[in-house]
Amino acid sequence: MLTKSIIEFITISKEFCAYLEISEHESQRVFVEKTQKLLSLLYLKALLLESNNEVEGYCEQYVTEEQWEFVHQNIETTLGELDVYIEVFSPEYTNDEKDTMPISEALTDIYQDIREFTDRMRTDNDEIREVAVYECMLQFSLYWGPRALSVMQEFHTLMFSPNSKLDSNE
Repeated sequence: MLTKSIIEFITISKEFCAYLEISEHESQRVFVEKTQKLLSLLYLKALLLESNNEVEGYCEQYVTEEQWEFVHQNIETTLGELDVYIEVFSPEYTNDEKDTMPISEALTDIYQDIREFTDRMRTDNDEIREVAVYECMLQFSLYWGPRALSVMQEFHTLMFSPNSKLDSNE
């Protein structure tokens, strides 16, 4: 069943994915500011989804390696030298464990999970939709949620630091 919170999450998910797919001609400033807003909304809407009990089922994979590479290249090109390595801490790690990855990779990984979700939600099959919501929330708790927070932290610094490299890269 599509609840209001799921519909709102689908809406921002589609907007987030569509933006990353066409963002290659944006200035760094516009890209960082718009992505920060979309990512913040995406994170908030994920937090507002009702928790879903564990559901068993299989969902088809839609995002191809070529699509992932295309979006990654768009982001990497747009960010240029601002595509710095960030630290990502996941709830499944122990105290000092972390992943280190470029912003472009973190954003593309988020894109992949969100795009998989939106593509799966296009079906009329409620069982597949239920599995899609469950898998998306599992990925949120372990992977794309922590990545989103790390990207948002870096983008916040770029947007508001008096010594930001963002101003000189328009």
